[in-house]
Amino acid sequence: MPAVVNFLKESSKQGYDVHITLPVFERKFKCKPFIREDHLIVHPYRLPSFFLPIIYILLRKGSFLLDHFFSLITLIYSFGFHKRLLSRLHPHFIYQMGFNIVLGYFLQKSSECLLINRLFGTFIWKRLKPLTNKLSLWQRFRNFPELFNYRHHGNLVVMSNDGTRGDKVLEIFRVPKEKSLFLLNGFAIEDNESYLDIRSMFPPDVFLVVAMARLVAWKGIDRILLALPEALEYIPELRLVVIGDGAQRKMLESLAASLGVLRFVRFVGHMSHAKALNTLKRADLFISAQELSNLSNCLLEAILAGLPIISLADGSLDGFLKDGENSILLNPQNTERELPQALKKIARNRTFNRHVRRGIKKKREEIWTWHDRISFELRTIERIINKGKQ
Repeated sequence: MPAVVNFLKESSKQGYDVHITLPVFERKFKCKPFIREDHLIVHPYRLPSFFLPIIYILLRKGSFLLDHFFSLITLIYSFGFHKRLLSRLHPHFIYQMGFNIVLGYFLQKSSECLLINRLFGTFIWKRLKPLTNKLSLWQRFRNFPELFNYRHHGNLVVMSNDGTRGDKVLEIFRVPKEKSLFLLNGFAIEDNESYLDIRSMFPPDVFLVVAMARLVAWKGIDRILLALPEALEYIPELRLVVIGDGAQRKMLESLAASLGVLRFVRFVGHMSHAKALNTLKRADLFISAQELSNLSNCLLEAILAGLPIISLADGSLDGFLKDGENSILLNPQNTERELPQALKKIARNRTFNRHVRRGIKKKREEIWTWHDRISFELRTIERIINKGKQ
């Protein structure tokens, strides 16, 4: 996850010793008491190996109970370990994420150490009841770890702005604005010039469209493929490149074949962020038609590459992209019917194409580098630390 990796990198660069605790299962893995590399120190702690069959079952089923289960066993089996570690290290703050939500709360209560809760978007917004903005009893149980976080928010909640309306959820559950940060992800500056020459895969002078996502059901690549037959009637030179891999790749390739468009499509698999960004610069257009949220890292990379964008008016891009100014936003209930016409407009109307590109160029200037993004977060945390010392 880029947000975690870059937080660790930037914190280390700015002189913080970052201590990472990591669960391992006894008898399954042998490990040292700690592993250090520069300012990053990993402290493994052991969990009983007899829990492994349960974890494998929950992983295979994709069950939400996995978070509940891990929250419980890490609290029971590692509280003492973490308490001793805090007593020895006296850290400036606890930065917790994932299944450690309940554990972090009790550690803060017992140590009075500052607690920063890190959330990477939310699933709750679409599960709220209309009008009342409340959750059913079942959804409250299902989302217990996240709801616990909002009720016991510690000193700061850092929420990724990934289009899942985390700012609205924080407001609904009454997390004070002065105790929350709602930020876009950043982008990395790398001296990596590698790219995939996607234009060489097709004849010259094609109109080259890219979709980039993990190939799972809710990423919406099937929506794009379903619109291709009609779109090709308007734009015979249209070609599609799909960057990414996942469990649905074979199904999507079969779908393209059944629609008679497989020879116009290339599935090129996963690639690094730097290589993907350089590859996007060879395209003419980026499409994102995801079901949950379209404000993804992939969309940010497309903006950095300067590409016009077609996406969905599903609310996830509200206040970020504007239909007709820097993008075309489609009705999410009518994507397959509207997408061919949107492609025709971008491909055939050169004046509109240039207008959208100018809008994207302005939007690109609003996106921070990871260095700036993490530095801002750390300065906010440092202000909280200094305020506590006064």
